[in-house]
Amino acid sequence: MFIDRFNEENFDVLGYYVYRLVDPRDNKTFYVGKGCGNRVFNHVNDELRFSNSVDENDSNESELSEKIQTIRDIRNANLKVKHFIHRFGLNEKEALEVESALIDTYTELGELTNDKLGYEPERGLICTDDLIKSFNIVEYDEPPHIDYVIVKVKNSTVELYNNDRYEASRQAWSLSLENVKNIRRIQYVLSVTNGIVKEVYKVDDWYPSHIQGKVEFHGKIAEEDVRDLFVGKLIPMVYRKKGLASSALYKKLPQSVIDDVFPSSESDMKVGKLAQTAIPRIITEGKVSAYELDKMLTLEYSRKAFNLKFPVLALADSDYEQKRYYKSPIVFNSVTYVLCNDWYERSDNNNRPYLEKWIKEHDYDNA
Repeated sequence: MFIDRFNEENFDVLGYYVYRLVDPRDNKTFYVGKGCGNRVFNHVNDELRFSNSVDENDSNESELSEKIQTIRDIRNANLKVKHFIHRFGLNEKEALEVESALIDTYTELGELTNDKLGYEPERGLICTDDLIKSFNIVEYDEPPHIDYVIVKVKNSTVELYNNDRYEASRQAWSLSLENVKNIRRIQYVLSVTNGIVKEVYKVDDWYPSHIQGKVEFHGKIAEEDVRDLFVGKLIPMVYRKKGLASSALYKKLPQSVIDDVFPSSESDMKVGKLAQTAIPRIITEGKVSAYELDKMLTLEYSRKAFNLKFPVLALADSDYEQKRYYKSPIVFNSVTYVLCNDWYERSDNNNRPYLEKWIKEHDYDNA
């Protein structure tokens, strides 16, 4: 008998846990994650919901995430994904550390389909020579006249591309193609390994990747005066802060600029409509870390960040209070969420300033 969920009475014992998904065809690990409740089973359930909503014979495989495609291939072979729990009974911080160590290990083996790096990746897998060197390397000074994107590239990824760092760096990233192509202000890409800028590329053009929701670029090695500003230096701490697991990051703009970039088309909306428009967009553009997405499922975070009486997000397949959430799903990294609909804008309960602050903090590249 195939078991696809834990009993809720065991949730307290489980606490946070770290898990692996294994392909039974070759016994290789293709995904590492952490969570609580029935998080470990959500991936297979999401694939089943996706398959039931489209015609598998007509769907474009390039539009599927590599993880979902792997799960589909296993199902089509009349097999079941193997689920393994590595540690349970953890708190969230402990789970993040264990998850990150496993992601480092299995990424180095070239097996994972994970889109995100682990928690605090700059403390992750590194050879001792590079670690000793990094202790003596200074951060680069932020040049105000140069707009760039940081892409974090593991040494193992460069090796997969026959040590061609350009090929390993130019594809495929979770960035907003619409913003990049229309604004045309992203001039350079910093290729970063273990927190150190290894190369800078000047972008000729951005275009959609064969992987849905991702982009690639064509370019060349940047001018020497630009390379001198970055190569061999550490990325600033703002790009290495806790919980920032994204492998592609926009340049941080000064707060004075952030205060001016709130989109006028959104600022005129009522607070509920603003939440429905901005939060899903920011999440699906990859601007929210995996760590923060998990926090958004909690009441504690939602009270502090949005002044809400309910978690701002709920997992679509969880037991949540449906009348408090919009029906439209938010799908990101093959996980389906729903958004809280309990937004108010009145003297005794005003969520708007909290929401606008959150948007400005996360939407700094939407100028």
